[in-house]
Amino acid sequence: PALESCDLVVTTGGVSAGEKDLVIDVLVGLGCDVVFRKMMMKPGKPTALLRRRPGRDGAPAPPALALCLPGNPVSSLVCAQLLCVPMLDVMRRATDDRAALASDADAAAY
Repeated sequence: PALESCDLVVTTGGVSAGEKDLVIDVLVGLGCDVVFRKMMMKPGKPTALLRRRPGRDGAPAPPALALCLPGNPVSSLVCAQLLCVPMLDVMRRATDDRAALASDADAAAY
């Protein structure tokens, strides 16, 4: 599943309060904890963020997040711009910083 191989999974739709809105329940069943389930924002109120729990044997699992965007196209676009893009920027910078640190360590070893 994507939660095991990706740092961030983004979904659209299925996160409101209807009986067919099952995305959050499915992610909880796959081992995620809800960080937040609603935002005080319009458009975009039913946005949710979940985080994968550590592995079953107690070993830490890689940090995987699931950002669940609303199904309304405008709401989804607004939330993607306000939440998803900054999250990806932070994740990318963290990866770039780790690569730079590894490069510096390699250079210092010679």
